[in-house]
Amino acid sequence: EVPTEDFSSDPDLKRSIELLREAQNRLLGGDWLGVLQNCRQAFEAAAAGIGQTENKKSNFQKLIDRAGGGPKSENLNGLVKSLSAFCQLGRHEEFPTVHITREDARAALRCSLSIFALLGGRVD
Repeated sequence: EVPTEDFSSDPDLKRSIELLREAQNRLLGGDWLGVLQNCRQAFEAAAAGIGQTENKKSNFQKLIDRAGGGPKSENLNGLVKSLSAFCQLGRHEEFPTVHITREDARAALRCSLSIFALLGGRVD
């Protein structure tokens, strides 16, 4: 189960949390590709919600800067980019075929949740 009650009630992350819940439902339903798709969409929704501009790069930077800026944010940005590239495997047909497993989907969801906990904070 996705412990989204641990996330802050930041309205800018509302859509992201909905997408993470949908990813959980897809995980429970065996839709491994769908889990990856929803995790990637959750980051896109968070960046749009935080940045609130049409400039995606700027929006993502504002999202990542929530980690505190400096080296911490720079390294987190690399982590988000890597996770995003992994989740991208769920969006496209590849040759040779990339088989996404339950473990892949679970890892993507767990990593996403960990990053959102860092970016969104936790309710005390």
